[in-house]
Amino acid sequence: MTWKSIRYRLEFLVFRMLVAVIGALSFRQSVWLAEGVARFAFYRLPRKWTRYDVCRENLQIAFGDDLSDEEADRIILGMWKHLLRLIVEMIQIPRKLRRENYRESVTFRNRSLAVEALTRDRPVILLSGHFGNWEMSLVSFGLFGFRAGAVARALDNPYLHDWFRDFRELTGHYMILKSGASEEIVSEMESEGMVAMLGD
Repeated sequence: MTWKSIRYRLEFLVFRMLVAVIGALSFRQSVWLAEGVARFAFYRLPRKWTRYDVCRENLQIAFGDDLSDEEADRIILGMWKHLLRLIVEMIQIPRKLRRENYRESVTFRNRSLAVEALTRDRPVILLSGHFGNWEMSLVSFGLFGFRAGAVARALDNPYLHDWFRDFRELTGHYMILKSGASEEIVSEMESEGMVAMLGD
């Protein structure tokens, strides 16, 4: 067994323990935990572990010299809070989100337009930005029987990849690997299906 394989197994073991803990918490408690872990990662872990320099460089490219160090730190910490909150929401979704109670978690604007587009006999591309909880939108469509091929990059850790794939397939979707996705997307379009992807 290689070191990489051992590392992947250990990462997945830690992740599964977190899933067990978060799954036992209320939604409010899990959000509190996510934000606490984000603060710990930002303020206590070595910056190379949290890719701080990469984040700072990207902000410099986007905003130039007008962005102060304090404002950059606020944005980077906010990014970590958002990412970890998204993960705890994903962990909570299978246990807590149903067709009967989705209104407690989802505000669906222009619903009639979306349903009209999805019920016509033609292919659909569901395009989302890489912000907010994009996974929640996919789950919401799945709850109402709108199945999609979700385009996503394969995760480096195969055990984590399988967990996230199973999550997306829970409400009827299936994953299309981003690498070499063209054929599957074309096939889905030809069969008047739906493909979901992030626009970045």
